[in-house]
Amino acid sequence: MDYSWSIETLKRDLTGNVVINVRWDCTATYNSASSHGDGGVDIPYLDPTASGFIPYDDLTQSEVWGWLNSDAVSGSFTTASIQTSLSSSVNLKLNPPAPTTAEGLPW
Repeated sequence: MDYSWSIETLKRDLTGNVVINVRWDCTATYNSASSHGDGGVDIPYLDPTASGFIPYDDLTQSEVWGWLNSDAVSGSFTTASIQTSLSSSVNLKLNPPAPTTAEGLPW
């Protein structure tokens, strides 16, 4: 299964230029089937005067991915659970369950 992740946009509070939400997108692909998911994750507010604060203009994609995979947001976002869900969806497309009902007339 191949997973293609991207960060679509960052929402920020303009008064402190602080990121407050990250919008993400993921597509799982295997052979000819794919499944897509997207969403947003709220980022805990960090005071711009706090140690470790990174100004918006200095952020990198790697740093934002680090936020998404940190304990601070793990309750609302986990890459593993999203990939598992998308993988299940792809598997159902490739291996649909046998029908359990049918319609028709016997004549």
